Amino acid sequence: MKVLWFSNCELGNNVSKGSGSWLFAMCRIICNSVELINATLSNVDQVVYNKYDTFSEVLIPKFKLKDGIPEEKNTKVIQEVIETINPDIIHIWGIEGFWG
Repeated sequence: MKVLWFSNCELGNNVSKGSGSWLFAMCRIICNSVELINATLSNVDQVVYNKYDTFSEVLIPKFKLKDGIPEEKNTKVIQEVIETINPDIIHIWGIEGFWG
């Protein structure tokens, strides 16, 4: 499964292939009005923060799951990301996963 995040697509060229295409339209509409930060799970070893001209993104490691959720130490990593970013709105993409 390919993980979709803004920086691995050509956002400025309106290129979106497959699932999540609405994210690009949302970004173009609101990124000049609010601070837009996309957070997604990715094949990274540690949390990665990328800052671009009109938005930021946080790549969170795909932690191994036990009984459908990450270990407590890894849920704390996610909690720290949320507390650091301190967003007004959190959109959860993939509520069929442990996020829900």
